[in-house]
Amino acid sequence: MKTNFKIKLIVFVSMMFFNSTLFSQNNTSIDVKYRMKPDRSVAKENLNFSFNVSNGNLIVSDYDFNSRKDYLIKFDKTFYDNAGLFNVVYSTDIVNHTLEKRPKTEIGLFIIIYDEKNGNLFGVKTVFENSDVETYLTPFGAKMLGKI
Repeated sequence: MKTNFKIKLIVFVSMMFFNSTLFSQNNTSIDVKYRMKPDRSVAKENLNFSFNVSNGNLIVSDYDFNSRKDYLIKFDKTFYDNAGLFNVVYSTDIVNHTLEKRPKTEIGLFIIIYDEKNGNLFGVKTVFENSDVETYLTPFGAKMLGKI
């Protein structure tokens, strides 16, 4: 009887460790150094996108202006775009957003772009209601686009 309990305990602890490891992979911090301009050239930026999906938030820190913005997010979907890049989409958590009475201007999509699934970070796209799409690039993404 004690051996059976020990086996169950080991399996339970192993599963908890495995699940927490998988869950922690949803948290990503991305430093971007460039932003696409309307003419497709790039401007220097100094931002960090900190996706903490387990807590349901995204913090965008602008180091040049020493500012920080917090968004309520949830996982939405993944897809490959027309360029063959792998996209992970997070959208505003509308329920919590509404409960906290946040402004409609914060409602949007936040897309992490990789060169391939589980690959190199290419950048982040943001799309807000009544706003243009903004594309931010990591040094890897800017180099792959021939922008630096």
